[in-house]
Formats: sequence, C-alpha cells, structure tokens
Amino acid sequence: EGKKLSQRFQKFTQQKLRLKTIDFELQSLYDELSVEFPWAVNVVEHIVGNLAITKTFSVGEPVLRFNPTLLVGPKGTGKTSLLKRLCELSHIPMQLVSGAMPDSGGFLPVARGWATAQPRGLCSFMVENECANPAVFIDELDKAKAIDDNRNGNLQASLLSMVGADRYFDNCLQGDLNLSKISWFASANSSETVYEPLLDRFTSISMEGPANAHIPAVMQNIKNELSRSLGCDVSLLPDFPNLRPDLNARENSCETFSLRELKRNYEERLKQHCVHEN
Repeated sequence: EGKKLSQRFQKFTQQKLRLKTIDFELQSLYDELSVEFPWAVNVVEHIVGNLAITKTFSVGEPVLRFNPTLLVGPKGTGKTSLLKRLCELSHIPMQLVSGAMPDSGGFLPVARGWATAQPRGLCSFMVENECANPAVFIDELDKAKAIDDNRNGNLQASLLSMVGADRYFDNCLQGDLNLSKISWFASANSSETVYEPLLDRFTSISMEGPANAHIPAVMQNIKNELSRSLGCDVSLLPDFPNLRPDLNARENSCETFSLRELKRNYEERLKQHCVHEN
C-alpha cells in the first residue's frame, strides 16, 4: 500500500513542485479586472495591492500568493466570477470547494491501514497541477455546517487547521505538507454563521452588486463567458435592449441587481432570437 501511494505521489514526496511567480504586469491585471468588474474596484485594489507589496519587497523571484480573502455580499454580485477571473488572469490553478458540503470537503486524508486510504484532496490537486501554490476557493462558506457538528467531518474545522498554516501532517502520506504558499479565498452572503476563529484568519471585504451604470460591463462579461462555452467569436452574439427595463428607465439609478438574473434574461432572449432565425 505504501509503495503504491509513493509511486502515485512521487512528484510530491520525492521532488519539489514548481512555484508560480508574479511574472505578469500588475497594472494590466488591475486594469482588466477593473474594466470587467467596475462595481468591485475596492476588491480589486485590495487583492492587487497585496501582490504589489510582495513583488516590491521580495528577495529573488516573487512567489504568487494571495492573502486569505473572504468576499461578503448578496447573492448574484459576481463574487465567484471575479475570483475565477483573477486566477485565470494570474495563470494559477484554482480548486473550487462548495461550502454546503456535509463533510470535510475532501480536505482531510484517510489514514493508511484503511482500504480507502487517500491523501487530503488538496495534495492530489497540487500533484495533478504540478503546482505548489494553487488557489483554493470555498464558495458559500456561510452554508457550511456549524463547527460543533462533526458527523462525517467538518469543513470549517478542517479549514481552521489549514488556512494560514505553514505545514500540516498528512497521516496517509506520513509526512508534512507545505501549505505556506497556498492562496485561500472564500465567499459568503453573510459572515454571521462563519466560526469566529476561522473568520479571523481571512480579510473580509464587502462586495455589493452592480448598478445601472455597470450594465454595459456586465453584458460584455456575460457575452464573453457565453462565447467561450459555445466556442464562437463574441462578436457573433447579438445585443438585446431592455433586459432590465425597470433599471433602464432610471438612467442614474444606484439600485443594485443580480448578475444571474441579467444572464438568465439574456439567454432567454438569445433562445428566442435563434428559434426565429432558424
């Protein structure tokens, strides 16, 4: 059993995995995210600002590592989209974990001696991507079960032992995992149900939804995402007026709205358009 595990994870146990460095222009990253998410400039400034400090004061090649960050805001404000786009532009692999999982989220290993022996999921992700400093994103952390509910494991308890830790012992691999360069992200509609000691390990940033003035940027994001999934040029996707007539009627409205709602409206219009065209 030990030999099989050693062969499977020899990249992790017998040689160093590569560290992704900040080998891109931070101003370009800031500009692109600010254009795509103009209602979340405060988030962009915080995240890119921390990278700028690292790049400025690092001795040698600056290692890409984002500080533990929790985005808090109403549903449909683009929290997940922004963090996914951030990692995409930074060329760093991201492991997405649902906060609503009823167990430890795959973060805990299954010890040797059991038929289902398995290192912690993060270890597998690092090996598969040959990257020692990936990002981990817990979506909807506020949906995780309470810290004192240990049936089948507990996501918040697992994170408490990992976020901000330099090393963690894996009792399947029988060795320490170096977690010091992991980038931890999470999102929540509210931070009230997050265990306070765990919450303290993140920097919480409020993220409100887009307003009427941001509709052009939101629509461009929706079309870009849809063109990638369809494999077509974004210029082929039509524009539709009055997707949110209640907001469009008030040009200077500061009322926020859900990105998901606007995306659903656009896709419905696109379906109708394609049916009539064919």
